[in-house]
Amino acid sequence: MKAQTVKTGLKRFTISLFLGANICTILLLWLCVGLTFISPDFMPRISLLTLAFPIFLIVDILFIFFWLLFHARLAWVPILGALLVGGYILDYCPLNFSGRSDENIEISDSTLTIITFNVGFLYKDEQQEEFIKFLNTNDADIVCLQEISKHFISDHKDWFNTTAFHYLQSANVAILSRLPFLSDTLSINYPTRSNRSFACWIDCFGDSLLLINNHLESNHLSAEERDDYTNTITDPNRQAIKHSSVLLMDKLSEAVAYRGKQADSICSLVD
Repeated sequence: MKAQTVKTGLKRFTISLFLGANICTILLLWLCVGLTFISPDFMPRISLLTLAFPIFLIVDILFIFFWLLFHARLAWVPILGALLVGGYILDYCPLNFSGRSDENIEISDSTLTIITFNVGFLYKDEQQEEFIKFLNTNDADIVCLQEISKHFISDHKDWFNTTAFHYLQSANVAILSRLPFLSDTLSINYPTRSNRSFACWIDCFGDSLLLINNHLESNHLSAEERDDYTNTITDPNRQAIKHSSVLLMDKLSEAVAYRGKQADSICSLVD
């Protein structure tokens, strides 16, 4: 009798322990969603918690299977936790059930094909040739380019003259468009160390369309810092992990604060 009581008590304790862990996971999942309503420049370090959203989501899904196997009556807890932020989950990993293959989809004459591409300045001739081949193959209507040399078009004038592209550039950000531009570049002013966004109006089959090409703040990790971080993962030790973690947190929080202000500036233009 005593052994049975101990066994029952242990089972209840274990269930309570896992239930508490599940509830904590759900609360953290909700917190990740809630932080999206707060500008990252207000709490840059805390806003980095949103990067863990998929981790908390996966753990919550695993809890569904755990409860179904060991205590089915509690399976509603992780399901409800996920359903209450279901819209944000679908934003993060949308589900498409069109039931049609790409070959069977009819593309109307008013459909736009848009490519955005950070080309990394294309320092080598081989890279430039490969990029031109890519553009010719994909036959896009609009191509938004970041980190493009100011001399790219002038250096490839023969190729450009054979295309139907119009061209606008602001510093190292450019737009190639088969649709005519209705305006010059509209600068978007925001705090930045070296990045840029610009907008323009294009004639989209008789309608005016606002097009924005963004090159938002990067994390600015140098090649040496990336190597250090990689080495920490492959050959970890306590001191290296501490140093790399502090460095990464500083870089990420600084960059996310910049991007928060930049996103606000872009939204104000759209609004």
